[in-house]
Amino acid sequence: VAQFRDYHAETFSGQGDPRVVDEWIQVLEFIFEVMECPERYRVVCAQLQFTGDARLWWNAYWVMRPGEKAGCTWEMLKELIREKYYPTYYRAEMERQFLSLQQGIVLLTSTRGSSRDLQLS
Repeated sequence: VAQFRDYHAETFSGQGDPRVVDEWIQVLEFIFEVMECPERYRVVCAQLQFTGDARLWWNAYWVMRPGEKAGCTWEMLKELIREKYYPTYYRAEMERQFLSLQQGIVLLTSTRGSSRDLQLS
């Protein structure tokens, strides 16, 4: 945890644009990777960066779930943060973009197969 503080990661208040959530998570993941942070310390390090509304939310969340906090993983924390701080419209837009990307990949893959078939003829 002391090593994590040396990286001076941004704090997270839960305020502002939903893209801030993604940026904050990406920065933390980069730090965790660079410092080879074990899974068991990632949630502890992340929660040290909570301020304001995010800190209040985090503390209140666990008051309602005594005994479960020890089992919280980094993946679970990311999902909880996204559920709390991604507005519904943002989640819907991200899903739409993902599906559009998937369709493009499928189309590209099927097109490549067709052109390969033409080359073999």
